[in-house]
Amino acid sequence: MQSKAKGFTVDVESLRRQLWDWVQAQRKEEPFDVPCCLLASVDFTFMGHRTERISSFASLGGAQPMSSASISQYTNCIITVVWADGINRTPPMLFTYNPEFRRDRHTTARRAASFDISMIVSMSMASTRNASFTSGKEKGESRSYVSESPALLRNFFEHYKVPKGAAILSDIGGSFVDQGKSVLLDVGFQRHACYPAAVHQYLSPNDNRLHGTAKKVWRESYIDYKDDVKSCLFLLHRLDNDIRSQSKTWFDCNMIQLKEADVEGLVGSVGGKFSKLHKSWLRMMGVDQPSVYRQP
Repeated sequence: MQSKAKGFTVDVESLRRQLWDWVQAQRKEEPFDVPCCLLASVDFTFMGHRTERISSFASLGGAQPMSSASISQYTNCIITVVWADGINRTPPMLFTYNPEFRRDRHTTARRAASFDISMIVSMSMASTRNASFTSGKEKGESRSYVSESPALLRNFFEHYKVPKGAAILSDIGGSFVDQGKSVLLDVGFQRHACYPAAVHQYLSPNDNRLHGTAKKVWRESYIDYKDDVKSCLFLLHRLDNDIRSQSKTWFDCNMIQLKEADVEGLVGSVGGKFSKLHKSWLRMMGVDQPSVYRQP
């Protein structure tokens, strides 16, 4: 894990109360009072391998095992938008500085081979053929990391357009605000509500669980990550697949159909991992279960 600034400590019961209070407030007012086809949730996710660590086995006293697997030098940014009715009307869009994605350069044998690969993969994954890619400078681009920004959001919704009267949910990240104003309202959404900072990872169907389920299959697929074109297209395919098959369920479970009795299961704790029998033993012994969640 990367190092970051010291976080703050939040009691699990407080997190559950914040989440449930927010859900109740949205149900009484906006944005939950719009049809499911007009309610969306947006977020950024990244595909990079620079912080990954691979583990293996070796003979006692032997040399450290080595891996010949290669990774891409590019860290690409993907915008995902999930709709409450489960329709994938705005497929994920990937932004990259990788020149292999450019289609406006003079054709060479190597570039043609790369484009052929990307076209074959995209044709076999029909859901990804609408995905758009952007690059940096036409010449001399040295950047490899695409960071989230308001400009990416504007590009995304300029491509897909926003349905009239639509409402959208997001976290309170700085990329959703530009010069003190909501970027999402500026691009055409009628309403924009933010998840509470401490519990957004439980409420957002993007964080919980689209990005996790798609990346799990992607990382376990044994794809050659050095082939950034093929790797990216496969992840987009997995995101598309999970949006179509499960996004409505995640939206319902996290917010729309959430019941107060289900909040404990949604916002778990260390103690929640114990079996019911184990919990009863702890109560009989007078041992308090862990009830503190450390917010990163």
